[in-house]
Amino acid sequence: MPAGFSTTDTVAAIATAAGESGIGIIRISGEEALSIADRVLDRSILDAGAYTIHYRHAVTCSCDNVENASCAFPDRIQEKREILDDVLVSVMLAPHSYTGENTVEINCHGGSLVLQRVLEEVLKAGARPAGPGEFSKRAFLNGKMDLSQAEAVMDLIQAKNRYAMEAAVSQLQGGLSDKVRELREISSSKVFQFREGTIRAFATDGTSIFLGTQTGVFEMDAVTGSYSHILKNLPVLSLCCGSQQILWVGTDMH
Repeated sequence: MPAGFSTTDTVAAIATAAGESGIGIIRISGEEALSIADRVLDRSILDAGAYTIHYRHAVTCSCDNVENASCAFPDRIQEKREILDDVLVSVMLAPHSYTGENTVEINCHGGSLVLQRVLEEVLKAGARPAGPGEFSKRAFLNGKMDLSQAEAVMDLIQAKNRYAMEAAVSQLQGGLSDKVRELREISSSKVFQFREGTIRAFATDGTSIFLGTQTGVFEMDAVTGSYSHILKNLPVLSLCCGSQQILWVGTDMH
């Protein structure tokens, strides 16, 4: 996303691949998603509930200035507005959407010209063009996915075989994240929290560490056992990473 762009803006972009197809989708995400989409439809969706789909006409936005009160179109026979396409409009309300924000998806016919025309009207109605990967970035910033899952989205899109697809789906569902989280929780558990000022006095007899605080007694066996568990799992994670590389790019059999 270009520097200086705000993550609080309402953004829009064509969310489907370039080229001709039966359906093309324009995604609008942000606080003003419903009101912006409403300005390019022939009938209002402002009162639409979450997870609802509505049949509408996509039409030209008649407002040059979106701050003008007429932009809300309380009377939709104010003037003749050009019909651009018959569309299905999907409404998802925050936080229950891909990005965690209010989201509207306008499902158009998949011609590149009609998609571009509808998108132009959406931008005229007040949305900002979304930067590359911005929808996934917003999902990450809003806690809908972690970095591993965000990476899996692109892996799933680019998967060239069933095994690569299954690996990406597993990662998207949190398979890798869960394992990393488990190891992180072990490493940050109380047996490792020897912070400055906590230890008043200690002595070791080779098996136990005695702390002169309310933290009690920590057994060295527990510490070494936890470390061993972490060290044993690191090669497994490394192997998984190597295996995924083979799935994505192949390997040299010579």
